[in-house]
Amino acid sequence: MNSDSERTNGQLLEKNSGECAEKACENADDRDFGSEFVSDEFFFGETEAGCRNGGKIVIAAQKNGGRLDAFAAEHTELTRSAVQRLLLCGAVTVNGRSEKAKYAVRRGDIIEIQLPPPVPTELVPQDMLARRSRIYKPKFSVVAAHVVMKNIAYESDQTYLREYAESLGVPYVCYETEFDPSTDTRKSPCFLCSWNRRKALFTVAKEQGCNKIALGHHMDDILETLLMNMTFQGAFSTMPPRLVMRKFDMTIIRPMCLVHEADLKEMAALRGFRKQVKNCPYEKDSHRSDMKEVLARLEAMNPEARYSLWGSMSNIQSDMLPVEEDSPLG
Repeated sequence: MNSDSERTNGQLLEKNSGECAEKACENADDRDFGSEFVSDEFFFGETEAGCRNGGKIVIAAQKNGGRLDAFAAEHTELTRSAVQRLLLCGAVTVNGRSEKAKYAVRRGDIIEIQLPPPVPTELVPQDMLARRSRIYKPKFSVVAAHVVMKNIAYESDQTYLREYAESLGVPYVCYETEFDPSTDTRKSPCFLCSWNRRKALFTVAKEQGCNKIALGHHMDDILETLLMNMTFQGAFSTMPPRLVMRKFDMTIIRPMCLVHEADLKEMAALRGFRKQVKNCPYEKDSHRSDMKEVLARLEAMNPEARYSLWGSMSNIQSDMLPVEEDSPLG
């Protein structure tokens, strides 16, 4: 995109921040921003790459706002902590200048957020466990398992995955399976894929003589599942960090349950992990992406929201909750 480019309908994208700020101040009262992108406070646009694929987000404040970190988090899909990390590395500027998180946003300010490209986190648990197995006592061994669902159109670089596992001294197993979605039309493809994938993992674990399956779910995954189950299932439940499957003589563990997704992305970027060749076609159909936005909104309201949600799972005050036999009439 050229430095002097400008897109209509309220999507203003210019690399020359000084000119951009000047134009916003001059035309703030008479520009037709377009209802799709504008509230009474701001308008914004994103580069052609899109904010989910890296690129830049530009926000033009239409009136005075609060702190810079809170303002940016409120008007993007980023969490406040993510904005703060971007501020520290100089990826957020106001009118072309670096500012601190506590900077007070003013009318006419042009806030540019340079987004890093997405990085894969799938290899992080393998990397961490493989390195940990070298020093942990008592000794344990690690096997990397990759399940390919043949009837779902996604693709991973098998050669890269195998070579990376071997570089860590970890055996690599690729297991292919498939399922017929017509057997149960009540269930979504995501549910059926997940169920069959988990079944395949149990098969591989048994064949390899393993007694534990380590999954890569992080704190964000667990909190998003909690919100989904409360919203759609009417149940206060989520994915536990440790689940003993006595029927199968197997234990599921989630070693990264306390790690933030943002931290895993940072580690994946530092390690230079490659992303998946082709993503699942049903990826955007899941409610998980909606819950990710809900969690981000909660953190915009309260930066400690994730810790409050996590703590609520071990702070059940049953006396303050309705029970089945309760009657509103006493």
